[in-house]
Amino acid sequence: KSQAVLARAVTMAKKHIKSWSPNDGGLVERLVVDALAPKINWRSLLRTMLTVASQKVNTFAAPDKRFRSRGMIMPGPKKLENDTLENVKICVDTSGSISAEDIGVALAQIEQLLKVYKAKAELIYWDTQVRVIYPFEKIEEIVSKKPMGGGGTDANCIFDYFETNKDYRIGKKKKPEIILVFTDGYFGHIDSAYKKYKNTIWIINNGVKDFNPPFGKVAPFKVED
Repeated sequence: KSQAVLARAVTMAKKHIKSWSPNDGGLVERLVVDALAPKINWRSLLRTMLTVASQKVNTFAAPDKRFRSRGMIMPGPKKLENDTLENVKICVDTSGSISAEDIGVALAQIEQLLKVYKAKAELIYWDTQVRVIYPFEKIEEIVSKKPMGGGGTDANCIFDYFETNKDYRIGKKKKPEIILVFTDGYFGHIDSAYKKYKNTIWIINNGVKDFNPPFGKVAPFKVED
């Protein structure tokens, strides 16, 4: 019964939305579908791809002992806490084929992720190119941010950004540990040069069953018991 009520609420909301552009606000309309968002087993899938407890980051809080004898202070390795995701990129498709409901579902999925993990991540909106990047640690930091996009779809732009952006090229920013891609799966060929980004999870949000990832894993939506 509760699902039926929520479904009617979504239908009523859509009747009041004449049109939607990713450059508009419309956050209330997109989040109306939050309660209907399917659940996915983030914990199981992420642990399969990456053992979080063994992740290490370089930090000055734990100086490298090898350099102390030389009078130098260099960052040393430090294990991350359990259930902590460091350097995660969450890439949301905002091409013309993506609806307001799709964006709402993606944001709801991100919220579920943050209920399981502590994260220092970036939300990236993309279509044929990376349109905008929002760093965040809590869901409240991104729900008020505007999506950008609305054009065609070229998933190559995600990986091209990590390859060509100056901060990544000079090492100012680390290459992503995990890439989560929310998309409807309707895009062309992905360059084989990007297969090295094997820790990519393709989250297909429209029920496409025949999507074959160019690399990484596919995360179908699952309803939790």
